[in-house]
Amino acid sequence: NDASIIELMLAIGQSGFFIGEALLVVPDNSQVGDYIVIEGNRRLTSVILLNEPELAMSQKIKIEKVLSETKERPNELPCIIF
Repeated sequence: NDASIIELMLAIGQSGFFIGEALLVVPDNSQVGDYIVIEGNRRLTSVILLNEPELAMSQKIKIEKVLSETKERPNELPCIIF
């Protein structure tokens, strides 16, 4: 229900993912090879919903509008591992 997610989806969907806004992650000690996002969760959520809008639990009409108005669908994101 966070309106900023829709705004981020629109920005990323129009311009792509800005490399200067890398996600900050740490290794997940319980699952080898996985990481936990400690900074950038809204950006990650926005990209996930651009690629898999069916995962949205709410705001479905707004998400469909964003999808119809944008072309960028990043499938890899820059991350800084701590």
